[in-house]
Amino acid sequence: IGEFNLPFGLEAKNGRVWVAEQSNHRVQVFSTGGVHQATLGSLQGIPGAGNTQFNSPSDVVLIDGEVVVADLSNARWSAWSASTDSWLRSAGSLGLGDGQLRFPVGVAVDGEGILHVAESTNARVSMFDSTNGDFLGTWDTVAGNALGTPARIKYIPWLDGMAVADGGTLRIKALGEGED
Repeated sequence: IGEFNLPFGLEAKNGRVWVAEQSNHRVQVFSTGGVHQATLGSLQGIPGAGNTQFNSPSDVVLIDGEVVVADLSNARWSAWSASTDSWLRSAGSLGLGDGQLRFPVGVAVDGEGILHVAESTNARVSMFDSTNGDFLGTWDTVAGNALGTPARIKYIPWLDGMAVADGGTLRIKALGEGED
């Protein structure tokens, strides 16, 4: 506890820091002073597919008092209480269809509270209602250019849109207000 093995994503808000560790299959929670406060997922570094387990968590984002984790090899995202560190819900399953994910590597929430999940293998971003897990749609182009291998995604407030680090095209692509 307190040591890392392939830390891949982090979020720091409200006096806490969440670090997703792919190889230890957990998210560690710290105070901003560096004191370990909790562990989500495996305490032994063992992957799993149960509700409270991860298999290569890759990113985290805080949404209205909940921490959302992209769970790469389980092809899903899960929400946890940011105050009690307890599991709340998960969404997604392996596949190409609506609501299905393949290698979800990044998560971000936009200005309207919609969860965006970057999928590196499906070459798209899937959108979900973060409060109940309902699938809302996908996008796979930015300004007419197809996404290659989305790697990271973040909301950019001054743009009122999403920015995607695209490993397939080796570019940062931004989707602003009014763009599809």
